[in-house]
Amino acid sequence: DCVAFDNFQLTFRTASISSQSVRDIAGWAHHMLRLHFRTDSSVFSLDAMHLTVYTLTHPTFEDKDQDIEFEDFCQAWEKSAGKLYGKRFDNEQKSLLTELRGYEKEQQQVMTRPYSVALPVPARRLHEIIYLTQTEIDWTTALQKAASENQALPRYPLTKGPRKERLIELLKCAALYEIAFGSEIPQLMTHRPRIRLTILDQCHWLLTHHRH
Repeated sequence: DCVAFDNFQLTFRTASISSQSVRDIAGWAHHMLRLHFRTDSSVFSLDAMHLTVYTLTHPTFEDKDQDIEFEDFCQAWEKSAGKLYGKRFDNEQKSLLTELRGYEKEQQQVMTRPYSVALPVPARRLHEIIYLTQTEIDWTTALQKAASENQALPRYPLTKGPRKERLIELLKCAALYEIAFGSEIPQLMTHRPRIRLTILDQCHWLLTHHRH
């Protein structure tokens, strides 16, 4: 009788979880952490990420079975790394978690900001100036053009990477853009427009506030 299912709800405890989806999300998390921190530390190895995602999506009766948030990921990651490596990477992981939690807080503020074709520039930025080399100007211009036309983004021309904070953040955003636009993971696909607009916003600011 369908009445028996009136209050039935699918959660991570009552649903059948795709093992391929777990591997995909674990692989994405592993890649993003390595990309952001530029290290091969075992604390966020593929095994650690897979166990973390598996733990979240196969909860015990004492764990959350729905509405998984970023902090849940952090706690599951700590437990998973502890199971795999003991306390060998405790200090390193605590440092990484502190940075990630700060980054997540910043991202949430960005995500809740209203987006439009032309993003408003805060008044305090109007007097800011950044000095760019011709190489940096050319790359930013090419990046802006490619993002506006939904094309593949140009690589940063120097092997050492940028040294200026705004350019470093722009490069990270460009890397996320390439991952999102080459992925079929729903969580990434929903952020594609925002990532693109963020790149255009950052490029516009750099090109209108730079000095050569």
